[in-house]
Formats: sequence, structure tokens, C-alpha cells
Amino acid sequence: MGTDKGNKNNPEGMEPNGGSSYRTKRIAVVSTYVDGYIFSRLMRGIENVLSENEYAIQMSFTNNSPTRERKALELLVKTGDIDGLITQTSCGALPSRNVDLYRELQKMGIPIIFFDSIYPELKGRIPLITPDDRAIGRDAAKFLIDAGHTKIGAMFKLDDIQGHLRYAGYQDAMMEAGLEVDTRRIIWYDSYSSNNLDNRWEEISDRLHGCTAIECYNDEVGGTLEKLLIDKGFGVPYDISLVGVDDAPINRDLPVPLTTFSHPKEELGRRVAETLLDMIENKTTPEDFYYPPEPVIRESIKKIS
Repeated sequence: MGTDKGNKNNPEGMEPNGGSSYRTKRIAVVSTYVDGYIFSRLMRGIENVLSENEYAIQMSFTNNSPTRERKALELLVKTGDIDGLITQTSCGALPSRNVDLYRELQKMGIPIIFFDSIYPELKGRIPLITPDDRAIGRDAAKFLIDAGHTKIGAMFKLDDIQGHLRYAGYQDAMMEAGLEVDTRRIIWYDSYSSNNLDNRWEEISDRLHGCTAIECYNDEVGGTLEKLLIDKGFGVPYDISLVGVDDAPINRDLPVPLTTFSHPKEELGRRVAETLLDMIENKTTPEDFYYPPEPVIRESIKKIS
């Protein structure tokens, strides 16, 4: 019998895959943001690997909105015309109604890999490649503890799972050092409030009163906090020491560059894409991969007796 080129399971132009299925040579990427100091370079790493292997990219950006994430996933389930999916969570620290769509894509035989974060319900079922956020949170606090600080406040992101993991690491370091974990010294913010710290100055000054050091969720909020503290008459690090995460370009413009932790960015993107292609072409089942903390020492931490 002749091949029916109009058949959904054998459309024209697709390459045979293992003799029983067909490749579209198309990879979907669902990411929270298109810009920013992390995502642009991470996407470059993904794109380079996929282009080198002659795969096309179908990109969607959610702006960290679960609703937009769901719309992107619903389209993928409806069409099913991809060989694999590279994705990350949107507001991953909050309960997600989108887990069912990832499970549906798995049932359709589409390999999936998460980067930076994963929903708890899918952990162990879908591979993840990410910085080790709990270890980063622990090491950031240890920098401050080793410098002699005992009253250490922190600012973490509420709606992203990385914020919760870094908070867990902060608690690990404080408890290992025999220091009190005082939740009154923890300030939480979400995706829509990180650049509006000046509107929360009364709360910040009240909750962080008496602290000599602050661990920040990332360099973006750390830089914003540093500028706010200096504007309010505090010296960094003479009055308050700061540590950030991600080694952002904002550091170059700060009065006092932050001690921070680097993010693998482009290298992470390449590893994610290479792992997914291995899943597609060799039917592998990879384990999760965590990048260990890589500190970048600068001038934002003062040693005290």
C-alpha cells in the first residue's frame, strides 16, 4: 500500500524516527522571560545547540504568568507537532493547575526537560537542570556568618521556587552555626514588586532593624536594596553587608559591587538542549543535574569581630 502523506501520523517532510514514528525537527521552548541578564544568554545557548543539530525552535514566553503558560501548553497538546519541550515553571512556588498538561504531553510521547525550576509533582518524573539553589542560599549566608555576622536578615522571592530553596539554604546555614532563624527578619516579595522597594521602606527598616547583614534573593533586588540603603544614609558594607546571587551586570553600576554567585547562563542552556536531544535521539532517561555554587567575591561584606 502507498504512504498516505495526509495522515496525521505521517505528514509530508517529517524524518523517520526509529522506523515507527516521525520527527518534526522542531523543539518548543516555554520560558518566563525573553530579556534579562540570564534568559537572553541562556536562550542563546539553547538556540546554538538546536541550530547546530538542524532543529527549529518554537518559542513562547509567559512573563511568569501561569495563565500564559497554560495557553502555550494547550497549543502544544492540540497540535502535537514537536519533537521535544524545554520549559520552566511560572510562579513555580505556587500551586499549579498546569501540571496536567505536562502529563498529557508525556502521554503523547513528547520528551520534556525543565531548567532552573520544576513543579514538585513532576520532580523525579521529568529531568531538571538547574543551579543548586539551596546550596547557594546556604553558602551566601555562610559568607556573612564567617565574616562575623550573627543578626542576618534576608529578602526572598515568594512566587518562585528558587526563593523558597534559597530560604531553606539560609536556614541550614543559620542553624548549623547555632544562630536563631527569626522570621521577622525575612522580607518576601513577588514578581511584580521587586523594583518598588522604596514604597516598602517603612516595612524594610522595621523588619531589618538591628541586622548587620542581608542575604538577597538575587543581584537585581540586592542592587535595588543597596541604592535604597545608601539613599537613606546607610553605608554599605560599613553599616550593612549585602550578598546577592546571579552575578548580574547591574553590579558594574553599583557604588559597592556585590559579593554574589555566578549563574551558568549560556552553558546551562547548551546542557539543557544537548540533554533533550539525547532523550529524543537515543531514548535516554537522564538524571537531574545541579550546578554547584560558584562565588564571586567583591566588596559588599564587612568583617566584624
